Amino acid sequence: FALRSMPTTAAAPPLDTAALSADLAPLFAELAPINPLRPEADGTIDPALYPLLLRGQLLLHEHGVQLPKEFALLIKTMLFGADYITLFRGEEIGLLSSALGSAAVAYAVSNRREVSRVLQPRAIAKIGAYTTRHQTHAAASLVRDR
Repeated sequence: FALRSMPTTAAAPPLDTAALSADLAPLFAELAPINPLRPEADGTIDPALYPLLLRGQLLLHEHGVQLPKEFALLIKTMLFGADYITLFRGEEIGLLSSALGSAAVAYAVSNRREVSRVLQPRAIAKIGAYTTRHQTHAAASLVRDR
């Protein structure tokens, strides 16, 4: 559970999740059209995103919620990644996607026990199907290029 009440000297009141959800709803509505990770996004970061994130953190603070420091690092990494992806166009994005997919499959195959603890069987089956398709495609390329 990533959300935790901020430490205080007195006992913290229980988190009113209904009030928090109600207060976050307008923020999420503003985020939806500028979210750099939405499927139709072009990868650019709208400058309005940064004050929106700050407002979100202040809103959480008002409700007595403190996010772990790792969450802020995750958000920064996500924004950097979304911005970085915009450097790739056309065939380059396909090559990057293929390389990242291959790296993910290599990790999954090399760390099966850990992956089976984290991923559901359905996701593992999809990785297996991807691996099979990728190996078949790679083998066909080798034969074709000879």
